[in-house]
Amino acid sequence: MHSSKKNPIDIDLYLVKENTSLISQIREDQLWGNIRRAAKTNKTLADILNQAKMVYALIKKENN
Repeated sequence: MHSSKKNPIDIDLYLVKENTSLISQIREDQLWGNIRRAAKTNKTLADILNQAKMVYALIKKENN
C-alpha cells in the first residue's frame, strides 16, 4: 500500500526554505528603508533613487 503522506523531513526542509525566503525579504525591506532614510540627507543618493524610480515607472508603463 502506497501512502500519500509527505516525509516529515521534506516538510521541514520546505519550511526552512520558506522561512529563509521570508527572512531575506525582511532584510531586503530593511535595507531599502535604510537607503530611503539616508537619501533624505544625501543628495547623490537621493538623485540615484529618483533615477531608479523613473526607470521603474517607464518599465511599468511600457509593460501595461
